[in-house]
Amino acid sequence: MLSWVDVVCLLCSRFGCNLSYYALALNVGSFGLDIYLTQLLFGAVEIPANVLCMWALDVFGRRICQGSTMLLGGIACLLILAVPPDMPVAITALAVTGKFFVTGASTINYVYVQELFPTAVRQSATGLCSMAGRLSGIIAPLIVLLEACHWSIPYLIYGAVLLTGGLFCFLLPETSKRELPDHAGLTEEFMR
Repeated sequence: MLSWVDVVCLLCSRFGCNLSYYALALNVGSFGLDIYLTQLLFGAVEIPANVLCMWALDVFGRRICQGSTMLLGGIACLLILAVPPDMPVAITALAVTGKFFVTGASTINYVYVQELFPTAVRQSATGLCSMAGRLSGIIAPLIVLLEACHWSIPYLIYGAVLLTGGLFCFLLPETSKRELPDHAGLTEEFMR
């Protein structure tokens, strides 16, 4: 039976994935390398991330994949803070690594939402989670602007949000190799 905790965990997961995804993509010009090369790397990393997700979902399950990709993406974003600003190759490598894991986490999140919610409310739940993602897409450019105060603030926020969302994912039930729920478990009394 799905609980409110599961719903909140999924919303935090989608919010964190999209916030970091868009914020990293919008911040591509500040890593220090050529913007076109960095954009090429950001685009190229999505193909292996999505392919590896398909394999990892079968082997490890949804909960472990979702939580660990978000945690690893958050760690990569936080490691950017440890690199001096005059090392653009290292910063770009960490940003691309973070984008790799965030892309994987976003893909897994779409699968997880479809499997966790019962058929009767699946589309509404998908819309609710998408709304959380769109809200973070609206907030992401504002977080990028915080770089004017200090260069480390955006990376600290991306990393912290990803780490928090990743930890929440470990509270979710596993859905791999289980039958999808057909109903929400509502009784006739509740439906009246």
